[in-house]
Formats: sequence, structure tokens, C-alpha cells
Amino acid sequence: MTTLNGQLEGSSGGYDQHSIELSFDNRLKTDPDVTTIVPFSRRSTSNDAGSFTLEIPDNVDPIGAIQIAVFNPTGARLLRQTRNAIPPANQVLQLNVQPSTPFTLDEHPDPFLNAPEKFFGHLIPKSGSATVVGRQVVLFGKRKLESGATDPIETVLGLTQSATNGYFSMPYPRVFLASARVEVSGNTDTAAGVITLIEDGRLPTEVRLIVNIPVDSPDTPKPNGPPRAPEQEDLTNASEVFTADPAVGKCVRLNAPNRTLEEYQYFTIVRTTDPFILGQRPNPPVRPPRGLACRPVAS
Repeated sequence: MTTLNGQLEGSSGGYDQHSIELSFDNRLKTDPDVTTIVPFSRRSTSNDAGSFTLEIPDNVDPIGAIQIAVFNPTGARLLRQTRNAIPPANQVLQLNVQPSTPFTLDEHPDPFLNAPEKFFGHLIPKSGSATVVGRQVVLFGKRKLESGATDPIETVLGLTQSATNGYFSMPYPRVFLASARVEVSGNTDTAAGVITLIEDGRLPTEVRLIVNIPVDSPDTPKPNGPPRAPEQEDLTNASEVFTADPAVGKCVRLNAPNRTLEEYQYFTIVRTTDPFILGQRPNPPVRPPRGLACRPVAS
């Protein structure tokens, strides 16, 4: 194995991840009387100072010119040289080339910023009594401005009403927040509604709030039937809301269910190639010989 030491010259630094490739046509003998010409190449990566090393096997037999090329980290070729022979091992291969200026990627804005999102939660009564039914739930939040400061004005992000088991869900705009809290009607423990944000000031997908609602607090009107347009999480977390039996005190009409969930099937056909339709021409009809067609028919 022959080791070639090289150096990229032209600048004092900036050659990190630059590639050097040496290639030529190699004469390969597979049999004593058979010679095959195959392409041969070796590639190495330089450090920031421009130093690199190429390992060349001893049994290579180059034919023709030796190609030496330098590529930047993106793959663009910066230099190409042609030599008559492989440089000797005791000589430093010097290539005069300027390093490529590295590019930087700007921070891409969040494509889902201000997009509609769903917020889920569950109210758990501290006293254990059934006081979480039909409670008004308001989601408040202070936005995080582009400058990094906190918006001094607290904004209402969502409003909904709890179900029979205290479960609730509401749509809200997906924004960066500095703080967020949930206010539940009748709850005397205001600290229980403070929400711990996740990374980048996002709301968690679901929260569980332990609330203290006295039994003698003003009752909030109960929800009017099942919520409209439920999602899979709604059906899973509050299944009893959608399975209530309205036929109280009378026979259940099985042919008139309380709620119907319809199923839709969607199909997408993707054609990856243009169709080639081979035209077909029908064969001409078989005609009888002329003499046979003109022969009179005996009656």
C-alpha cells in the first residue's frame, strides 16, 4: 500500500470536509493471457488546514492520464488536474485551490404556527363529588412575541364545557406561549389551573386538573347532548357521553340509535408512468370467393 500525503494550498484554513479524488484506468490481469481495463478511484477528506492522505494499492497499473479533482462539502468540483503518472510517495501532493465558503441555513419558520389544534383535559374533583358536570372551561394564555418578550395582555385561546365525567376538549390556535392557565367555573382553587408548558412554549396535548368545586356552588347548565364532530380522542376518553340511552322509561328502539357514526372510504389512484395504449385494428370480414357468390342456387 502506497500512502500519498497531500496539501490544499491557497488559504490558511476552511478546507474542512473538502474531498480529494484520484482516478484513472487500471490494467487488471485476470488470467495470464487476459487483460481487463477497469476504472479505479480513491477519495479522501481533508481537515480544516487542508491536509489529506490517499491510500493507493501496490498492484495497480494505470493506463493513460491520472485525474485529480477537489470537491467542496456540497459536491461541487473546485479543481481538476491531469497528470501523466501517480505522484511519488516521498513527495507532498500540493493542490492550489480556494476553499468553498460554507453556507448557513436560516431558521425556518414553524409551518404550523397559528394553525388550529385540539386541547384535551380532564377535571377531577378533589372532594370526590360529582360537581364537574357541565362546567365552563376557559383557556387563557400570554403569547410569546417574536422579539422574545412576553405579551402583557392575556388572551382567551379557547372556550368549552365539560362533559358528564369532567372530560373536555376545545380547539385553539397553535401559538408560542409564555404562560397558560385554565379557569373552571365554580373552582375555588385557582392555582390548580396553571399549565406547565412544554418545549418552545407549547401547550401539552392533554392535562388533568384537580379542582375544588363546592357542592353548593351555582350549577352550570348541563351539556345539551353529545358534542358535535367528535374526534377519536373524544370517543375514547368520554365514551359514556356518546353511548347515553335516551329511551328512559320506555322500550329501546333498536332501529333508531342515539348516534350514528358513518364510515367513509377514500381511494387515491396514483399513476407513476404515462400509459401506452396499443391501437388494435379488427380483422376484415371473411368474404366468399367471387365465383361461389355468383353461382345460382337450385330451387
